[in-house]
Amino acid sequence: MISWVLGPTELETRDVVVSRQAHPQQKFDHSQMLFAPTPNLVPFIVQYALNHWVYTAVNKLAPIAAAADFMVTSRPDGLDVDREHGLVQLLGRYGQPNRDTDSYEWWETHFQNLLISGNSYWLWESDRPGAPTRLRMLEPENMKIRPGVNETVGKYTYWANGVWIDYDPVQITHFKRANPYSRYYGLSALAVLFRLAAGDNEMLQWNNDFFDNELGMPSGIIIVPSSTSESERKRIEDEMIAKHGEKRRIMVIKSDAGKTVWLDAGLKHKDYDFEKGRTLHRKAIFEALDLPLGVMAETSTEAHAIVSERRMMEAVRTWHIRTTRKLNVDGLSFWPMWASLQTDFEDVRRNAVDWRREKLRRDADEGILTVDEMRMREYKLGPIDGETVRSQNGNSGEQQKSSGDSGGNS
Repeated sequence: MISWVLGPTELETRDVVVSRQAHPQQKFDHSQMLFAPTPNLVPFIVQYALNHWVYTAVNKLAPIAAAADFMVTSRPDGLDVDREHGLVQLLGRYGQPNRDTDSYEWWETHFQNLLISGNSYWLWESDRPGAPTRLRMLEPENMKIRPGVNETVGKYTYWANGVWIDYDPVQITHFKRANPYSRYYGLSALAVLFRLAAGDNEMLQWNNDFFDNELGMPSGIIIVPSSTSESERKRIEDEMIAKHGEKRRIMVIKSDAGKTVWLDAGLKHKDYDFEKGRTLHRKAIFEALDLPLGVMAETSTEAHAIVSERRMMEAVRTWHIRTTRKLNVDGLSFWPMWASLQTDFEDVRRNAVDWRREKLRRDADEGILTVDEMRMREYKLGPIDGETVRSQNGNSGEQQKSSGDSGGNS
């Protein structure tokens, strides 16, 4: 376990470390150092910025995960909450990890980094001996890992302010997703989705190029009744051409068809568009990033939406567990009595279930819904034979027994 005590000599602020790089004794030849094979994370950030499916999925999950309250509780039951713990002062609801960031921004960035790059790096800082007083989030794309001799990681080397900065492993907490190809770096879901996201961007660019600059106007023939006057026919033709651009791809003729009809000339809009392909891409991207498609689909049924929301909350809970298990070792051990404590997040799954149960209980107590109505509306179940109960407490409700039972008693 970590028994090292933070202090000004062992762990200095970033500004001090950066200023020391200018000293001749602190400089090092970066090109001669041996680093673990480093993934190029810049393309993943570009895909996040340019592909709105990726952006939507990440910014749907990360804010939900960040909104849950972080806490420190007792082991193993978690019943006693330590609201004054130093880690809660940094990362709790009212915490501030550093002067520039509040706790919500911190957690949102942390979960975004894990979703986009598969890695998240925290730097622990302190101005005085004892526990950390600040936290810094380091950009994953600027981090390199130097293998150690006796340990997996020898040094973390970070590019900042034009220089490379060395950090000891004890100064850095590295969260990473499982990666069968590397012991040092996490695997991003976008590594698998890179070609898919790039193809989706190309489809979107095709649609923009093809249907922009008056290229997307319909081509065809409008047939109007022969009784239509020439001035009316001309007016219809002029309106269609004015609406869809100057290039004439529409003709209006008179015929004895008896009604106005449209005949396509060439391929239809849907034959040129990549709408179906982009829908498949959206589904694959959402699923890889742990966002069920039903959460964002407007055509989903209520039951489908409920199941999708539950799946999303399960995914968020796994991100919380991934984070807290790491902090139980790398974070709490900076403070005394850490072996009797554990970190946790507010359980987003339980809150959703509790809210639903509370709503049902309140509706029943107030006599708003009968038991049969609740069964039908909330659980899609049929009525209970022989009785209708409007309230659970008996104050405002009624209980009507079946006529067969009442007839048997009379």
